[in-house]
Amino acid sequence: MNKYILSDEQKEITKDDEIKWIPIHKTNSYTKFYLFDSNRIVKRSKVTKIKKEIENNDLSEENFIKVDIIDGKLYIHDGQHRFIAWMELQKPVYYIFSKMTKDAIGRFASMQDKWTLEDFLHHYIMEDKHHYKVLIGFRKQYPYPITTLIGLLGGSFHSSRLEEFRMGQFKASEDLSFVHDVLGKVTDFKQFSDRVYRHRLFLQVYCDALTNPEFDHNTFVHKISLKPEEFAYCDKMNDYFRMIENIYNYKSRVVLRMF
Repeated sequence: MNKYILSDEQKEITKDDEIKWIPIHKTNSYTKFYLFDSNRIVKRSKVTKIKKEIENNDLSEENFIKVDIIDGKLYIHDGQHRFIAWMELQKPVYYIFSKMTKDAIGRFASMQDKWTLEDFLHHYIMEDKHHYKVLIGFRKQYPYPITTLIGLLGGSFHSSRLEEFRMGQFKASEDLSFVHDVLGKVTDFKQFSDRVYRHRLFLQVYCDALTNPEFDHNTFVHKISLKPEEFAYCDKMNDYFRMIENIYNYKSRVVLRMF
């Protein structure tokens, strides 16, 4: 059995503390463990995230699961996603015995607050990560949600960008002057509809519109002023493209096509 050895610094700072050694068991025998049917439904996305983290930085020994013996079987009270991740990676299972009852599983899990994107942003700024500092700079200047700025600065609104953000791998890879230009221009629409101008979907569509060499921002703003009732909230990207087309082509000899 491996015995944890305290460093001199750890010994000094804990010299007046009572030490309670809790036995942590390690095994590769996965078939001895059982899951409660009444526990949370296993989420494949969460298992995948844990597997990636283990492969990136394996701290399994510090993240043991909690079990209890019921009818001669080891039932997992806390850590079923970790257990499945270990099993699929063929890694050892670390566990301790717990006095938690089955009825307390849900209450215990509900008390564990998940980190928000705000928490991750603060953490990586304190860790002096440059790209996160770039994002907070934009956030102070433009009133958009973190998710919107992550997509704009990262060059993609795919959900994988959010996972990279949480993992400390976010990169502000988009041209910053272009992002400033887009956000500055979109601000012109606030006077017509605050809801539309803040909508991430509209922002995505407008980024695409600005790359069209036949599209002119000032012309579009003027056309909206002529038909402000047409500048309306949409649920789909194609509807936003169609809206821009309809407004832009109002009283125009040359017809603009967005898609």
